[in-house]
Amino acid sequence: MGLRFRKSVKICKGVRVNFSKSGVSYSLGGKGATLNVGKRGTRATVGIPGTGLSYSKSVSSAHRSSNRSSSYSAKPQQTIVSTEIKLHMNDDGKMTYRYADGREITDPSLIRKIRATPQFKAELARMEAERQRGLTSVLEEKHKASEEFINLHWLAPKVSSQEDFVNLLNSLTPQKYTRHEFSRPKPTVEQIKQGLAIEAKTAVKTNMFWKKKSLQREYVETHLPERLAYYQQQWETDRLEFEANESEQEKQQNEAFLKEYEKSKQSILSKINGEEDFINQIIEDWIGECSLPVEININYSYSQSDHVLYIDLDLPEIEDIPDSELVQLASGNLKEKKKPQQKLRQEYATLIFGVSIFVAANLMNLSPAIHKVILSGYTQRRDSSGNLNDDYILSVKFVRDIFEQSSFSEINPIDFCMQFENRCKTTSTMLFKVIEPYSN
Repeated sequence: MGLRFRKSVKICKGVRVNFSKSGVSYSLGGKGATLNVGKRGTRATVGIPGTGLSYSKSVSSAHRSSNRSSSYSAKPQQTIVSTEIKLHMNDDGKMTYRYADGREITDPSLIRKIRATPQFKAELARMEAERQRGLTSVLEEKHKASEEFINLHWLAPKVSSQEDFVNLLNSLTPQKYTRHEFSRPKPTVEQIKQGLAIEAKTAVKTNMFWKKKSLQREYVETHLPERLAYYQQQWETDRLEFEANESEQEKQQNEAFLKEYEKSKQSILSKINGEEDFINQIIEDWIGECSLPVEININYSYSQSDHVLYIDLDLPEIEDIPDSELVQLASGNLKEKKKPQQKLRQEYATLIFGVSIFVAANLMNLSPAIHKVILSGYTQRRDSSGNLNDDYILSVKFVRDIFEQSSFSEINPIDFCMQFENRCKTTSTMLFKVIEPYSN
């Protein structure tokens, strides 16, 4: 299923280096689980935080040396390095206990002591609640996906009426190009003066510092008329060029918009009139663009004279529907379970009638000239001799008026199809019998 719940709970941590007269030992684990390694051997101690309980066990003993080590004194020192014990809960709610290095804790007495702590019980309840929420979410998503697959009629569009098409035609207008304004402001006298003043600081050179400012002002006044005329002329040239480009762009865009308008207008008129070649083309276009989670094949024939579209539909097979479903047990765990045959057949009936509605609604929506869709569906089945045949199992005369008034997200597809003139034969257990479809 792809679900994994991993939650680490820090029970204890710390590493101390201890100096004593008997030598150096390392205590791993601090307040929780410690492993003391020294000259007298290795001893494991587990303390359960908040309980005052501890569990001590000799892991190995060291060989006594005939020569005692010389005694010495040293100032106590301490170094802290993190280690931890982690809790893991799998999809089924089973707990495992591991050290930080990944080794699983299997000592029953140690596990019992961990499980007895209030911290563990609180964390277990939290993890279980999180697991249940996750499992419920997976179940809901699975059921939603299954429902959407079975109920393909939910994807059918609202079928527009002749009046809707006429209103669309009347509301159609060619788009107009929106001209852009030349946004750059015309240069002002003050702007030119500011530029010349900056320029004068470099251009005016004199050893008579008391005259420098007056000379700079003279430089600005002398060059102002010519410079102002130049920049304003340049601005005017740029404005005219911009306006010319905008005029050309406006002309080209409006011509393109007009062509698009005429094309759309002609398309709507052709749909309203129901011209046979046009209808055949837009049906081909729709079939080429249509995508569904099941494979279907469509053969069709349109009669302009009686406004009828004949459809032969190669239906999905019952094998396309998953024969098992995800269920939630009393424990909250999920399990794949085989569907009862009755339910599988009911889902298949919902699927094929839903596909029929989806196809009919989409094709009716291409043109109001299609007043009726006579849809016949067949599936591949083996006869008593083992030969594979195309067996027709449904044939329905869909009428446009009812489709225009229907919201397909609110219907039962089987009941909806049965209200039309039809040739469909099913047993009480929803087995489809072979029928003779309506002919062209």
